[in-house]
Amino acid sequence: MVRIDDLWDYDHPGETERKIVKLLEEYEPAGDTGYIAELLTLRR
Repeated sequence: MVRIDDLWDYDHPGETERKIVKLLEEYEPAGDTGYIAELLTLRR
């Protein structure tokens, strides 16, 4: 599991968004609701 703090790239927010979307696609089927919720709070 990727640490949320390691996802952020303040100089490239679009890349951060792509990473978040990719992780959501990976974790949603697994049903890890806590991690999914945390990722969703990071989306624009």
